[in-house]
Amino acid sequence: MAPAYMGMGPDFTAEEISLINKGWTFCKAAAIMPIGYGILHGFFNFPDITRILSIVVAILLCIDKSYLSRVGIFMSAWYYLAIFACPPIYLYHREKLTGHGHALSLIYGALFAIGVLLIAVAIAKIS
Repeated sequence: MAPAYMGMGPDFTAEEISLINKGWTFCKAAAIMPIGYGILHGFFNFPDITRILSIVVAILLCIDKSYLSRVGIFMSAWYYLAIFACPPIYLYHREKLTGHGHALSLIYGALFAIGVLLIAVAIAKIS
């Protein structure tokens, strides 16, 4: 017997699934780009493009939100704040609504939290 939650996901047409998958690709790129570039920047002394990268990530997540609204998945305006302030919250909510697994947002959320803690420790040591 199938678990009850398997039938709870919304039914999408093939066109809507295509939009959701396209948005999911943008979401994965937005999650991986800052981490990947941070590693490259650390090892190879690449130039610091944090501001540009942040804008690109925000644009990718906004495009994804647009795709979700086109297939009829409602995400409140508060999630625009989540896009900029805490991307893992946005990724988790997106995955929950579309029925994707939560592994990526949990991993990214942990990395994001570690980054915030490191920044807090650096600020504490400076002051």
